[in-house]
Amino acid sequence: METENLDSAEGQVLATASRPWLKYYNEGAHERVWNCNKDQTMWKFMENAMQTIAPDQEAMIYFGRHYSRQEFMEMVRTWAKVFKGMGIQPDELVVLFSPFSPQVAAMLMALNAVGATTLMPNMGSSKEAIGGSVENARFAICFDGMYGQIAEALERPQFEKVIIVEASTGMSPVMSAVAGLLGKRANRKVMKAGKGRYISAAQALKTYGGWTGSFEEPFVPQRVAMVTASGGTTLSGHAKLVQCVNESIPYMIESALASREKAGTYFNVGDLCLNMLPPFVSTSEFVLFMAPLYAGCTIVFEPRLSPESFAASNFKFKPQITLMPGKGWEAYFNRVEKLIAKGHRPDLSHWKLPIVGGEGCTPEELSHWNALMKECGSKVNITPGYGMSEGFSVMSVDFDQYDYTANERDCIHVGRPFAGFTMAVFDKDGNELPAGKRGELWVKTPTVMKGYLGNPELTEKTLKDGWIHTGDLFEMDNDGEFFCYGRMVDAVYTPGRAKVYTFDIANRLRKDPEVKLAMVNNMAHKDEPQLVAHIVTVPGCKSSKKEIVERLQKDMIKWMPDGLSIEGYMIHKESTFLTSPVMKTDKNHYKKITKGYCIVKNDEFVEVNI
Repeated sequence: METENLDSAEGQVLATASRPWLKYYNEGAHERVWNCNKDQTMWKFMENAMQTIAPDQEAMIYFGRHYSRQEFMEMVRTWAKVFKGMGIQPDELVVLFSPFSPQVAAMLMALNAVGATTLMPNMGSSKEAIGGSVENARFAICFDGMYGQIAEALERPQFEKVIIVEASTGMSPVMSAVAGLLGKRANRKVMKAGKGRYISAAQALKTYGGWTGSFEEPFVPQRVAMVTASGGTTLSGHAKLVQCVNESIPYMIESALASREKAGTYFNVGDLCLNMLPPFVSTSEFVLFMAPLYAGCTIVFEPRLSPESFAASNFKFKPQITLMPGKGWEAYFNRVEKLIAKGHRPDLSHWKLPIVGGEGCTPEELSHWNALMKECGSKVNITPGYGMSEGFSVMSVDFDQYDYTANERDCIHVGRPFAGFTMAVFDKDGNELPAGKRGELWVKTPTVMKGYLGNPELTEKTLKDGWIHTGDLFEMDNDGEFFCYGRMVDAVYTPGRAKVYTFDIANRLRKDPEVKLAMVNNMAHKDEPQLVAHIVTVPGCKSSKKEIVERLQKDMIKWMPDGLSIEGYMIHKESTFLTSPVMKTDKNHYKKITKGYCIVKNDEFVEVNI
């Protein structure tokens, strides 16, 4: 029997001792998760579900083509034979660099069936980071449109075969023809198959699909099913590669099922789930792929990831479930407001579980979005949640539709832990803090990662006595509900060594009535802080840039501790901050800006460089 050892947490005050959130779940839900039948491969677990839960339900839709659950399972079995024929071995790393599609989803499951490990680098990483992460792989699967990011790494002599998945693979015949025409018109640079090591998906099926014999490898405890890319980075700046074992998938599903028992009617048979996030994102793997596939939902794969595409896809498909960082939802609600202004109030009653995750949003944005949801007929609010790759996806969800009009904190509420999870807030000395105190979030979960690929030192720092040290600043209330402020590394120190978080400074800047968004970066290369602020103003802002900066400077002089100051402000013309390839604020872009900041000095608006 699997058990959870909490004895190593010193000074247990509240969460680890009583788990106050369990009053919202059925009796025994926590223990039931830990004691579930987890001794299955990811593929076998999902295959059993597809054969028994709504077997006649549609599984997926991809650019006009519909896939049944039976058809998808057959695709998995076919690709498993191909991989066996190619000589892929158990525990071998196989690179997958692609957005989600039915073919790619089948390949992911097929690699697990033959005992291999799918390695999925972050598609937004640098070429150097990608090259370093794939150095031990012999085989790769690559979306043809990813040529610019991955081609250099795939030229290494270690690669024997690279399967090229064309954008049109798996589309309906009409959409495939249209995609081909548009690609030619755009002169899109793609990776070509048929040359040396490069082979198309169709060629791979034809060449290796005749393999006979059993393709399924037996379950092996703690075998790594996949390697996903954490949203955080190591001290060297490279994305962290997180090893997820087979056991995590049944644990995660059982946790979601136990949490759902009293919380609502999401993930029902026939629900439509929109998946736009790439497979290297663990929440995409679970919330938008495995959970809906397990439950009998239909997944709409849409790989064209952008805020505008997210907004358009939601209006087109009207899904019940989706998940996206705040930047996507901002674009969606901008479109809602434009329609309302034109007298065409959209019907948003189709929503059941619209989730904002990843970077999230401000409390003000969430309150505004929820008001729009209600105005347009939705029975639910936007649902914030928290998760991380190190615990394979979701850790807490706002099941109770928290009232943000009463929220006095400068951060959003991310709900209560899933059944089976223990979340607690600790100080720097490892003492658990009571409700209302901020500290580092630690998590104990049966879905915990095996470790970071190729980085035992960082693994040792992150996993201690069974706890994941998240590095995130959190607060818990008396009911066991959690609030996420930001990353603890986003901090600077005064000359007297007092610690100040840059997101707290940004939240203070947002108190100005004409400031919509604020970001504070430390540009210093040495110990002494050098702070700059990036500002996005509210629509219809009346003040000049000088007036805004002057107000902010005066407030910062009063509010900031001695020894700290903001050395430059930049007011942006855009209505929001630029986004990264995974729809979060592109902080790296803003950290590279060293010119064009301004301050008010002696009543003059002066430009400064950092």
